[in-house]
Amino acid sequence: MIMALRVTRIRPEAAVLNDALNPALVIAHARAWIGTPFIQQGAFRGAGADCVGLIRGLFSEVAGKVVTPPPWHHDWSSGVGEPILKTLPQHVTPIAISDARPGNIVTYRVGKKRAAHVGILTDLGIIHAWEHCGVTESPDHIRSVTSAWAIPCPSGCETGPKSLRLDDCLAVIYPDPNGYYAEISLLVDGSPLARSRHYTSQAQALAMLDPIYSNIETVE
Repeated sequence: MIMALRVTRIRPEAAVLNDALNPALVIAHARAWIGTPFIQQGAFRGAGADCVGLIRGLFSEVAGKVVTPPPWHHDWSSGVGEPILKTLPQHVTPIAISDARPGNIVTYRVGKKRAAHVGILTDLGIIHAWEHCGVTESPDHIRSVTSAWAIPCPSGCETGPKSLRLDDCLAVIYPDPNGYYAEISLLVDGSPLARSRHYTSQAQALAMLDPIYSNIETVE
């Protein structure tokens, strides 16, 4: 069945890496996290997340990967290099800061410290999880970016059109022996764009998709 749900329309105009997740999908999922409370080492939308947990949660929603959290540090800036991304390099593609575009992961300084925070770059600023307000989209910090990373497409998926609209996408929830997972594809030709991790129930998968996609199918 097809259900009409609320849609967030995004039209990214920046260049897209051929093997990177479409930025419209990354940003739409990241914005769905806004309002999630701050919880150390949390990584579940609506329930709680820290800044690394936000990135881990996005990986589970659009890249189908469950990333192990790094050891928690109260002062991320005290480490060498950028320990905040310690568990991510095997999953992401580094890019030059000058090439960073909306939909990329960015690390950045807080004040004069070395890299101590991470979030998703958008056309308006950065979506990040902040201790005092939970997940929010802030217009500042962009000049403090210290590294940038692209999220690769899951196996078998492709980036899709540059100006992707979410109402041109179809989210299909499939059952399998491990539970339920969602695959996002283009309505026009069925090209796969993203894939979620497994959820314990169809209802849980629907709850993750409801705020984002206008076209959802369930397969029994």
